[in-house]
Amino acid sequence: MMKKLSLLVATFTLLALPLQVGMAQDNVDLPPEIANMESEGFTIVPANPNPPESSNFTFKLGPGSEVRDSVIIKNLSSEPATFYLYGADPTFSQQGTKAYKTRADSGEGEGQWITFDEPEVMLQGGEQKQAFFTLKIPQSTSFGEYRAGIAMEKTKKDINNPNITIATRLVLHTDMSITNIPPTKDGQINGVWQAYYFWISLTLFLVSLTALIWITFEENKEKAATKKKKSSARKSKASSAKTTRKTTTKKKK
Repeated sequence: MMKKLSLLVATFTLLALPLQVGMAQDNVDLPPEIANMESEGFTIVPANPNPPESSNFTFKLGPGSEVRDSVIIKNLSSEPATFYLYGADPTFSQQGTKAYKTRADSGEGEGQWITFDEPEVMLQGGEQKQAFFTLKIPQSTSFGEYRAGIAMEKTKKDINNPNITIATRLVLHTDMSITNIPPTKDGQINGVWQAYYFWISLTLFLVSLTALIWITFEENKEKAATKKKKSSARKSKASSAKTTRKTTTKKKK
């Protein structure tokens, strides 16, 4: 019985593991260099960084493939604010460093491969949220290295001139290697692995539970049959002894 219970507990633990991981994502510790950017009033980081200290994304994908991933966004101010989430097309600064086009300037570049489930999000003061996006590589994309930005932007009116809108944003680098391999993120199956793990674990759990019920039923059935057999044997033995006593009595007479 203990072995059966151990099997059931172990399988249930496998089932619960991805759920625990998913719940942990709701409260992610932000890297110090990003969490302390209070001057910006908000922050954005990968929800499942790989490696853990990374603040950027790296994907290895095939043409025509797509993956799901997410970021943690947080309003660092005490006031509610609306934020825009989008994929930004790559460009270069005047100094030749990596840069990204603004939301208004983005066109048909790699930034358009990234789409958020909720492009516009309102957060209360101090609130953080997990925001999901899809990265879809066009089928016609040639093999090679590409990049895009995952941007979080807030706009506000200029105090001195209401006709001017000031946009502040943070951008995460997203490097993409387009090859003939299946969709992966840093060599691991991205996004869907938890779903696969969950359903596999759930199936194992249900199979184990069914097996436990069947084994218990068979054991009870076998015990009942053994008990019935022993009872029949005792009755047969008692009947035989009774017949023997009657025969002995007759002989004495």
